Amino acid sequence: MRLRAAVAYKHYAAHKPIQQSTLRPFYFLRASTARVVPYLFRMVQLLVRLVARPGEAPEVLKALRSVLRPATQARGCSFAQVYREANDSQRLEYLEEWDDPEELRQQFGSERFVHLLELLETAVERPVVEFRIITEKHGLEYFNNPRAQTVADEFIH
Repeated sequence: MRLRAAVAYKHYAAHKPIQQSTLRPFYFLRASTARVVPYLFRMVQLLVRLVARPGEAPEVLKALRSVLRPATQARGCSFAQVYREANDSQRLEYLEEWDDPEELRQQFGSERFVHLLELLETAVERPVVEFRIITEKHGLEYFNNPRAQTVADEFIH
């Protein structure tokens, strides 16, 4: 039932711009408690930033790509990419986007995820690992929103 709600929300979001007034939670019946619980579609980003040892960046980049391939084929992963910083080729960034937090959680014990954790241990500096929960996405139309303009003004000034 929960998967249907997520699919319905994705269909809804794809055909109608998300605005605060149109964002509606979907409901599903939780079997364990037999009650209706609001379910709002959430995306999860996994972000990893690490600094490779001098001369080892190409090997680490190749290893990150080997972790990336199975992620892109996994159910629920909508995007995955590896980046190398332009000014410092030793700094690497790995990003995955998941449509469902539970799908990502199921990956935690997988071979590819263990390999990703092993790559973190090779970093020169302490790596950054972030799990970002995203509940809304907006395009440029967001700047037409009066609330967004005040936030933008505060950020710029």
